Amino acid sequence: MPTRTEYVSYAHSRVGHWGVNRDENDVNQNRWFYGRPVSGDNYAWCLVEECYVMNHFGILALNGGKAAYVPNMPEIAKRVGAKVWNKPRRGSKAYEPGNRIGFDFNRSGEAEHTGTFWKGRDSSTFYSIDGNTGDDEVATRIRRYADVLFVVETLGLDGDTIEKSNDVPDYVSLTTEKSITVEPDKEQFVQFDKEISDKSKRSGDDKPTPGIFTAGKNGSVYTCNVDVSGPVLWELCEMRKVDGKWEQQGKNTTGDVDLMDADGHLWLKITPHAHGEITVTVKCAIWDR
Repeated sequence: MPTRTEYVSYAHSRVGHWGVNRDENDVNQNRWFYGRPVSGDNYAWCLVEECYVMNHFGILALNGGKAAYVPNMPEIAKRVGAKVWNKPRRGSKAYEPGNRIGFDFNRSGEAEHTGTFWKGRDSSTFYSIDGNTGDDEVATRIRRYADVLFVVETLGLDGDTIEKSNDVPDYVSLTTEKSITVEPDKEQFVQFDKEISDKSKRSGDDKPTPGIFTAGKNGSVYTCNVDVSGPVLWELCEMRKVDGKWEQQGKNTTGDVDLMDADGHLWLKITPHAHGEITVTVKCAIWDR
């Protein structure tokens, strides 16, 4: 039987994109689950990913076998003798690495997504490892205890635990002290004038590109607040150098960002709606993995 450390480490090793047509849910996990290619909205695979991980360790049958419908998770768990916690608060024994969580983001009373608990983050949030999230991928996510509808015990895991982390994150603030001239509908990446950070130069190269946030050597998770003094759409973009040129990776995001390795950099793209002068400030909390 795997330890909780081994189980979560394997789940985390699967972070990334799976399948060429992942936006249609045609991913490797679904092909394994259904035994054939499938596509469409009826084939969400967040729970399928958890089944895949359990199957890797030979504990899928112990936990009730294959399942894809998230609201059925508590019923299946009870049938096989696993514990189920309803709306457990932070500090509950429910939050052991490897246990699986049902999220009710829209307060419908029914869980619409699931992820695997990884470790605590602070008094209101924690890290989970989710399938079918973000850019239709497996990714680490920052989740709120307030969004948890239930937690189900994953049977077959030995009792070692990962130390629950309440680490204080690093902090970075970047500002455009000089205003930026913008034109309507003309995309551009922001170049910042001033940085304040816990670590020296978290934002890449010294002068040519001071607006780049860099990841730690094992990757980093960013929670960003962006303040723009004008009618501007903004997007956080993961960028990497390919053949000496910066290229955008995947879709943009306006939420939390997980840079999965040290090659990842985070840029801020803006699309103004009108001519004018604007200033931009980005404040980030950063957790290095």
